[in-house]
Amino acid sequence: MRIAPFRPEDIARLKNYGDNEQASLVEMLPPEQLERLTAIGGHYSLYQGDELIACMGVVRTNPWRGVAWALLQQGRPETFLGVHRCARWVLESSGLKRVESYTDP
Repeated sequence: MRIAPFRPEDIARLKNYGDNEQASLVEMLPPEQLERLTAIGGHYSLYQGDELIACMGVVRTNPWRGVAWALLQQGRPETFLGVHRCARWVLESSGLKRVESYTDP
């Protein structure tokens, strides 16, 4: 697996994440918010070969706390270990003492 810096256009390239409702919400994100993620860093795209598997990162809310986010491709259980290791690396490299997240069922 290969980790690359997140690019806003990666969201459109990620297929089959979540259900239709989640997909609609993600597509409604304003481009300037996606550009901001790129500008502040700490957000990544994960590839297996040329295929985009996940996008993830941590948004810093203050000097000691952040909120983790991730979008994963559905139906790819063979990539779970690599995605898990990448997510741990993202969390550990954030340098934050507290990281919160929301999991959409």
